[in-house]
Amino acid sequence: MDVARPLAVVAPTLDADVLHRLLRAEGAAFTAGQLQRLIPERSVDGVRRTLERLSRQGVVNAVHVGHAITYRLNSDHLAVPGLRLLAAQPVELVVRMSRQLDTWPVQPLYASIFGSWARSQTTETSDVDLLVILPTAAADEVEAFVRDLEDRVHAWTGNDARVLLLDQDQVRDESLRPVLQNAQRDGVRVAGDEHWLRRALRRAAAPS
Repeated sequence: MDVARPLAVVAPTLDADVLHRLLRAEGAAFTAGQLQRLIPERSVDGVRRTLERLSRQGVVNAVHVGHAITYRLNSDHLAVPGLRLLAAQPVELVVRMSRQLDTWPVQPLYASIFGSWARSQTTETSDVDLLVILPTAAADEVEAFVRDLEDRVHAWTGNDARVLLLDQDQVRDESLRPVLQNAQRDGVRVAGDEHWLRRALRRAAAPS
């Protein structure tokens, strides 16, 4: 799955990009040119043809405004609830990962998706990177749970998952600082206190 293009899982075409943008701005109307500026890698003609095709299917409403035509998602269309579910795949992934972490024998102080997935800069082959910080060195206790979570994420998304498992003392490790700062800046929280990592990094950087 490509977190930046969640509808591409069933429609790996411009249709997916157009529908995703309309879903994210549900209720708003766009001309083809306005919508193309949100999808700059696509052409205006391509976006216009896609909107016309979706309009013929009824999932998009076309309205003439002077010499222009504006398009908006038809929220009443039978397909829209299914489209919303597809668009919400990244949110559902966080929910499922959080539920799995709840079953661990040692509960994380903090866990977040980081890297390209957190920034929505992915392809369908990008790894899902998850940072998990435990209160104690408990790698042996959760080893099987880590493997299980990685397997489940792959089953849910088709993407490989990589869990970076640390204990709270390792936050002071200078070699890990760039990764941890990345996670603190861009991370999507999955479990634990959302402010824990920021506070821990601040303490680690303070003069002793």
